[in-house]
Amino acid sequence: DGSSNYRDNYKSWDLPERHASPPVKHTTLPDDRDFRSEHANQFTSKPLERRDPGKKSEWRPNPAAFDGATMYRNEFTEKPIQREVPKSISREYKPIPFEGSSTHQDDFRKWDLPEKFARGAPAAPKSIPFEGNSTYKQEYDSKPLPDRVPATKTEWRPNPAAFDGNTTNKTFHDPKPLGARETFQPRAHTPKRVPFDGSSNYRDEYKKWELEQRAPPKSVDYRRAPDDRDFGSTYGKDFKKYAFPKCPIHELPPYPQPPADRHHVFYDDNVQQWY
Repeated sequence: DGSSNYRDNYKSWDLPERHASPPVKHTTLPDDRDFRSEHANQFTSKPLERRDPGKKSEWRPNPAAFDGATMYRNEFTEKPIQREVPKSISREYKPIPFEGSSTHQDDFRKWDLPEKFARGAPAAPKSIPFEGNSTYKQEYDSKPLPDRVPATKTEWRPNPAAFDGNTTNKTFHDPKPLGARETFQPRAHTPKRVPFDGSSNYRDEYKKWELEQRAPPKSVDYRRAPDDRDFGSTYGKDFKKYAFPKCPIHELPPYPQPPADRHHVFYDDNVQQWY
């Protein structure tokens, strides 16, 4: 039999019983507002006075000829032009030689260059033997080495003694005795079954209320309106099914197989026979 802070603090309290509020009857107030626009208020239809249609007159062309002029015709009239005869000039053509020069010819003339002296073949240098030395050759010269005594040939034999060795791991990390551990056995506990006696705000406020019985709606006699619409199309009316002309080849008698020495057969329309 245990307890918790939730059970001690949040107990089931008795709540006052609430009654359902009566239905409120909604009454519509008279609405005298004017929803028209300024255009509808100011620009209303006004009566117009009828105009006198006047007498109907028939148009007749003026029989007199048109006698008029324009400023273009008055100012831009046809004026006489005096034509001058070109004078004929006769002279003899004598070609004159061109005597001219350019800046390029004056500044960039052909100048005389000094004569070049011919050079002879260079003399071959004399080859002299290299007579030099280095510190490496002087200090690290070849020195005599003593003769080595050849080693005697020996035969390997395994040691019959057993291996007696140890490591630091085996020396320091040897197995140590461990104490026996006590096992924990939980005690048997059977909780008492107490029926739940609680409630919630949802159950208290949202109960199952009785609804008013409504009268069933009246049955409406449904009658289908006559449909006299025309679902035809222009294609179905104008483009009727025409009979296709029959090919005359289908009216010919069945043609035989060509002979062995030919690959085709022919039909004679006069004789009406295949050959």
